[in-house]
Amino acid sequence: QSLQTLSGGEAQRLVLAKELIHPARGCALFLFDEPSSGLHSADLPAMLSLFDQLVDQGHSIILIEHNPELILHADWIIDLGPGAGEKGGRLVASGGPEEILQQGLIS
Repeated sequence: QSLQTLSGGEAQRLVLAKELIHPARGCALFLFDEPSSGLHSADLPAMLSLFDQLVDQGHSIILIEHNPELILHADWIIDLGPGAGEKGGRLVASGGPEEILQQGLIS
């Protein structure tokens, strides 16, 4: 399949695979924009495992995500909103997953 036909999520997963095959020297910051987009829910645990491997290697990961399973796997959550566009961009919540759950912001 041509690389130009891949979705954003598929392209990001290729970058993740490439990094795991050929690790960068030193630590890196990875920014993923909705990496679960188009991914079957049965494949989420494998993606979370790959993210854990990167963190264990000393890398940092920032996810822009709407999937609660991925969000709750994070060490720290920053929720911006409350809506999109002009109705967004304000800090709604910030904290660990337990704090965010207690505030009822993610179910």
